[in-house]
Amino acid sequence: MNRNHASMMTRRQALCQAGTGLGMVGLVGLLHDAGLLGPVTAEAGSPGSPSKNPLAPKATHFPARAKHVIHIYLNGGPSQVDTFDPKPLLKKYEGKMLPQGNLSTERKTGTALPSPFRFQKYGQSGIEMSKSDQRRQLDLLAELNHRHQQPRAEDDNLEARIASFELAYRMQMTATDAFDVEQEPQSISAMYGPGVQARQLLIARRLIERGVRFIQLFHGDVQPWDSHDNIAGAHRSLGQQCDQAIAALLTDLKQRGLFEETLILCGGEFGRTPAVELVNGKPGMGRDHNHWGFSVWLAGGGVKGGHIHGATDEFGYRAVENPVHVHDLHATILHLLGFDHTKLTYRYPGRDFRLTDVEGEVVRDILA
Repeated sequence: MNRNHASMMTRRQALCQAGTGLGMVGLVGLLHDAGLLGPVTAEAGSPGSPSKNPLAPKATHFPARAKHVIHIYLNGGPSQVDTFDPKPLLKKYEGKMLPQGNLSTERKTGTALPSPFRFQKYGQSGIEMSKSDQRRQLDLLAELNHRHQQPRAEDDNLEARIASFELAYRMQMTATDAFDVEQEPQSISAMYGPGVQARQLLIARRLIERGVRFIQLFHGDVQPWDSHDNIAGAHRSLGQQCDQAIAALLTDLKQRGLFEETLILCGGEFGRTPAVELVNGKPGMGRDHNHWGFSVWLAGGGVKGGHIHGATDEFGYRAVENPVHVHDLHATILHLLGFDHTKLTYRYPGRDFRLTDVEGEVVRDILA
């Protein structure tokens, strides 16, 4: 060890580095005796709790409607006009330019492209959705603009670091069991069906049962829902990959009494244009990215069932009725988890910051 370097090391650094971190092993017992590493308990998050564990649950601003969140991320951007937002007027203008003109998006677009899918009303709510994405169990839907982010904050505090190590250890010890879907009865496996999406969604339910608070599921590598061409074939295949398993997840959560305490959010980072995308100047039978208006749905913990919030214009290009900004969506999710997003504001280099970027309003119209 370099003497000059060693003389500048703090006691914390020495414990972390000495013997490849072996000094930390002895420190664990000392911190446990001091009450810094005790297992996280329900009482730890109660007001006035004596627990010093920095990772212990903190009391929320008000009672939460949801304890868990499952984000089913259809990465790539599913088309709203081919899933949950039927626009029959597109058929009238097929092969023609839209009378309002095309909005500016990433790539060049041309004439109106009607949906190749047939829409049908489902469930008690009678909400229309396409046959490419027929989720029979989704009676609890809300259409919101959405782009999900899960901010993380680093904490260099020694106690927080040690508690993080303990948490990682406990997760490692329980992960083998949680991810072992072979333990499930054959009837449950059959309900979810085959494939990667089915396995992911089944694991999500197993994690919820074990108290995991936030789960994010990506549909696949790169951007599978990014259908710049052949949207009929691509979206049909993608919908079939996850349709059965999503319906099974909602049913499974209901049967286990977990649905009302779990908020399920499903959608992509943007929608797609109602006008066809041009590839080398010719229609590619796909759609460009569209940030002007799109759909996501919410179900479970604290949201209304069978409710549609907001609307796009008659062609599905832009949100025109009760538009919801991403900050509004984040504020609403935090509200359902028991947090007042305005109380999470902190000041840094001369300006205020928070998870909703000092904006956002709770969309109370969708709350149960």
